[in-house]
Amino acid sequence: MNCNLAHMLLEFPGADLAAEDRASLAGHVAACPRCAAISASEAAFHGVLAQAMQSVPVPAGLHSQLLREGFALRGARHRRQLYQWSALAAGVLLAIGVGFSGYLRNRPTIDTDAVAIAAERDWEIREAPVREWLTQQDLPGELPYDFDYRYYAFHGKGELAGRDAPVVVFHGQFTNEFGKVEIHTARVYVVEASRFKLHQLKEAQASLVRVTVKSHPTRPDIAYVIVCTSDTLDPFLKRPVPPKA
Repeated sequence: MNCNLAHMLLEFPGADLAAEDRASLAGHVAACPRCAAISASEAAFHGVLAQAMQSVPVPAGLHSQLLREGFALRGARHRRQLYQWSALAAGVLLAIGVGFSGYLRNRPTIDTDAVAIAAERDWEIREAPVREWLTQQDLPGELPYDFDYRYYAFHGKGELAGRDAPVVVFHGQFTNEFGKVEIHTARVYVVEASRFKLHQLKEAQASLVRVTVKSHPTRPDIAYVIVCTSDTLDPFLKRPVPPKA
């Protein structure tokens, strides 16, 4: 240990030193007259200061007073925080209460008759462009079956036997008898005798596709070829509305 480090440590006689540091400092002071004199001087100064502090009388009840004031300050701070949080919580609850009461007052009444009419109107809006499109091509506006236009997906030209033909596509998800959801598609091709040999049309069945053929009742030059991925067309057709009880 050198003198500079010893001087710094001697200025703090109450410092918590490790045992080896304390022994090293004591050995240095014992061997260095200059550091020994500084050590004696510092010891004398702190001894006089301690004696002076002990001679000052402490007022009676000072300890208890300091504790009471400390607890009072801490209690006041906690009360202020509690008041602030309580006011904030009350404001939030009031806002929620007002908003919820307004929400309850503004809840709409569901007119189920209007819902049913709007739904049917939406399906009719989907069907109208298809009818108009077919009529513009001098074709019957009605399809051979009463399709449910909730499942309408597309109308336009589709390839059939290497030629374009008007087609209306229906697509939907259905639940089978085992409760499993299945996705199916029905393509309704409108074929004309001027473009296809209608007398050779026949129904067919593959593993995943069923082909249905339907002749128009009043126009022998028109037939329909329906390519469907379900076993029957029933899922895509409108269902009769059961009578009210």
